[in-house]
Amino acid sequence: MKGETIYDVCIVGAGPAGLACLSAVQEPFTLDTLSDDQVHRALRALPAKKTAHRRVCVVDPNPTFMCGWKRQFDVLQIKFLRSPALAHPDFFDQNALLAYARQHGREDELLESGCARLRSLLPLGQSQIGLWKLPSTQLFQDFCRDLLPTLRHEYRQGTIVDLQSTDGNMFCLTTAVGQQLHARTVILAMGAIGKPVIPAALQKDIPQVHSWMEIDRLEAQWASKFSVDNETVMVVGGGLTAVQAALRLARIPTGGSQRRRRVILSSRRPLVERHFDLGVEWFDRRTATKCVADFYHQPVSERLAQLRESRGGGSVPPIYMAELRKWERQGRIECVVGSIDSAAAQSQASGDARVQVTIESQKYRVDAIVLACGNQPDCLAHSLLLRRIQEQWPVPMQGGFPCVTEDLRWSAACSGLYVVGGLASLNVGPDASNLMGIRRAASIVSYHALACRSWLREAQSPVLANRFHALWSDSESECEFECTCESGDTDSETDDSCMLLVPA
Repeated sequence: MKGETIYDVCIVGAGPAGLACLSAVQEPFTLDTLSDDQVHRALRALPAKKTAHRRVCVVDPNPTFMCGWKRQFDVLQIKFLRSPALAHPDFFDQNALLAYARQHGREDELLESGCARLRSLLPLGQSQIGLWKLPSTQLFQDFCRDLLPTLRHEYRQGTIVDLQSTDGNMFCLTTAVGQQLHARTVILAMGAIGKPVIPAALQKDIPQVHSWMEIDRLEAQWASKFSVDNETVMVVGGGLTAVQAALRLARIPTGGSQRRRRVILSSRRPLVERHFDLGVEWFDRRTATKCVADFYHQPVSERLAQLRESRGGGSVPPIYMAELRKWERQGRIECVVGSIDSAAAQSQASGDARVQVTIESQKYRVDAIVLACGNQPDCLAHSLLLRRIQEQWPVPMQGGFPCVTEDLRWSAACSGLYVVGGLASLNVGPDASNLMGIRRAASIVSYHALACRSWLREAQSPVLANRFHALWSDSESECEFECTCESGDTDSETDDSCMLLVPA
């Protein structure tokens, strides 16, 4: 390795999870875990502490940060995020996205989510100042683009296919074209894990069945292939992605064309309307810590059951349900509930290229089928890299998720290899794949595992690591009342361990 660059941290993945990890690794502290007084003291203490920025490398198959995320949003023409403005990759300040919108005069790009009307959230004050509003896709992209230059890093385009431990405290990462990188710490921030769910009746070879990611390509083909009056497309799925795909297909195509199409949205169960993919209690800072703690203190098998139960098989925010009902009233979208019994392509000899689909004994003839049924968790089917890691440092699997350590290491036998995002679901909770859970996982990895802000905990430092220290009283009885955690311990070591569960 003589003469080669050795990185302190290599982040594999350049989506929202990768950006959140980069921010957590490079930020000296976060406003979310310090009081105002502690922040002022931290700013004064920083020059004396000489907290040097780590040398960080980010590796991703795409040419730039957030490229894959943007591609998915473009395919579905998503105008607003589902997550509120308080959920974003900037580790330093939870209010950063809202502040960015106000600083640039773009508050009109914050859409009211309806949470401001929830009485349970009114005492927080967050909904009144706009933190529960939904940022536009363009606002979020611009915010992330503005954040990147403030976080020192090197970007490498490539696909990591192998990872080896070279001398016990160093990793060698190899790309698909044979390039090698060396890093002391590796963070896997690889996004969704698993393989697309395909209903049994559609698993046979039917050329007219496509993934929702192919909509743009199919749009061009359909423009010349289908007639104006008889074009029918079936979207299969019961979550937000399926609804977004149906709405995307129902809208007038670009380019001034007046073509119309009929869309059938097929779901196994009635659509569920909910603001976020999880209950509001997971976003409410007064209850989020208890949600995480309750989840974490269950056996692994019960955590898996809660992962499935909390998400409930997919849900749709009110703003999308309202648009869906509008298209239903116009006769452009038909919602069908029931399992697909069978599907068969018509014979080529008949000249009919459509597919006959049977749902609960009702027959439909469609020109194309678009699948948006979500993913079946299976991290070993996700990438060659994860299979190679599992070969070297085997860990138990539960429902397709790896059973990682409490500080989000892949294995206790492998110091320096960490996971965030969907890979950390069994330890982080059902929000592991969304922006709130990603931010919390990045905090755990950087603060507890990498000790990025260990100087805040030094005895001689005037800055306190835990914002709740500021609430402690000189009275022993009051201290016990204020700071007792579930275990009943009140000492500082127990409180620091509880910080693992405090959302950043």
